[in-house]
Amino acid sequence: EERQRYLSQCVPLHKAALKGDWKEAKKILDQDTTLLNSAITKGWATVLHVAVGANHEHFVEELVKLMPPQDLELQDDKGNTAFCFAAAVGNVHIAEIMRRKNQLLPTLRSGVGVTPLHLAVLQGRSEMTCYLFDESKEILYEEDWITLFFICINTGLYDLALKMLNQKESLAFARGDDSETGLHVLARKPSSVCSCGSQLRYPRHLLHFFVILCALDKKDPPVLKLTKRMWEIFLTLDDSEFMYAVKEPTQVTFLAAEVGNFEFLSVVMSTYPDLIWELNTLGQSIIHVAALHRHSSIFNLIHEIGPTKDFVLTYMDDEGNTLLHCVAKLAPQERLNIFSGAALQMMLELSWFEIALERSFTRGRRSEHVQAACLYIAFRLRE
Repeated sequence: EERQRYLSQCVPLHKAALKGDWKEAKKILDQDTTLLNSAITKGWATVLHVAVGANHEHFVEELVKLMPPQDLELQDDKGNTAFCFAAAVGNVHIAEIMRRKNQLLPTLRSGVGVTPLHLAVLQGRSEMTCYLFDESKEILYEEDWITLFFICINTGLYDLALKMLNQKESLAFARGDDSETGLHVLARKPSSVCSCGSQLRYPRHLLHFFVILCALDKKDPPVLKLTKRMWEIFLTLDDSEFMYAVKEPTQVTFLAAEVGNFEFLSVVMSTYPDLIWELNTLGQSIIHVAALHRHSSIFNLIHEIGPTKDFVLTYMDDEGNTLLHCVAKLAPQERLNIFSGAALQMMLELSWFEIALERSFTRGRRSEHVQAACLYIAFRLRE
């Protein structure tokens, strides 16, 4: 009998909900009103779960009119309400239809203990997350705030992350599962400034970024606004706490230099320029790291550090390599792949080496440059 009911009623109702066919669904529901709050799939989903998941606004609106408020709290076999489905789909109109019927829905957690807000953030639903945050922030635990903050940064929901940070500044110093702060995660984000080889010969138009950043404050993209706010909070720490925060588990400036995050370094260096002299575990500065990874916008910062750039040009890391050795080494494959074709890639590599050689030959010991040149040739002969 149960199987017969499933085949004759639940399956057709399921199909109607998937299609958004309210006329057909209403006909089935009129024959058996218990189907309004019955599981119609093997995963215990109700007709409301199915219609919401399929994103059919009119269907949901008509269906909710027939349901008592408590039926909107029914869960599937994973503990998700239909409202959780709406959060994941990102349809604010559907969510509002249900919330008007039952105002508790944004606060009801799923079977694994997460709120609808968590689901919206995980799916990167920007409009939905803004809608749900104000509806559910009062029931969030401290752990929820931290988890949501990191997910926001990882999924690119920078506006919500900034809103959360402004309401709870301690999030700036929170550590994720890998012991990194949100600032570390932001440092790893790729830069929107192109850092390919074409800028290497004309560096001056990318420099003087401190003035530019101040002038374009109102035009900052959300990720840069978040970075600036986070950095402002970091600067309130005393020296020892500050250095620990930016250096552990890996110094943020080196993370940014590796991926070419020029904007991040612009924010950091504009208020704490001494960080340019910090060395990584290999005894390399961010200029050396930028050269190794072929990020010309950061490499060109060498023009901005005054007479002390001579020191950077001739400085040897722990393995005895100068800046020239760094550009003599073959670029990482992902950087080479920016340009298709071996010939063009070689031209880019030659451009890097020639410019670095030109800047370096008037400084330091000539033998070091000859050694680097030999290393460069050896790498190319091995190709």
